[in-house]
Amino acid sequence: MNEEKRPKFPDKYHLSRKESVYLLKKNIVELVYNAGKFEGLNTTLLQTEEIIKYNRANNVAVDDVLIVVNLKRGFEMLLNDLQEPLIETSKRINRIVV
Repeated sequence: MNEEKRPKFPDKYHLSRKESVYLLKKNIVELVYNAGKFEGLNTTLLQTEEIIKYNRANNVAVDDVLIVVNLKRGFEMLLNDLQEPLIETSKRINRIVV
């Protein structure tokens, strides 16, 4: 899709970089869990939290653990990219993935 045809979404909240990072860190478990559902992840929210915090969970397939860990790393990549605003990094990643 061309840049001209992309819809323009207004920045309703005007969060600073620090606020955006805080919000992402605070909601990482829910974000990974919801993104995992698009990947066909078969874990519960509690299992996802255990994997993120302890890198393991009982009765979870290895493939599901890998999906959670990789999604977490993807969100951490957003946190570590300080050159551009968080929303711009997200858009760049979305263009690659989609």
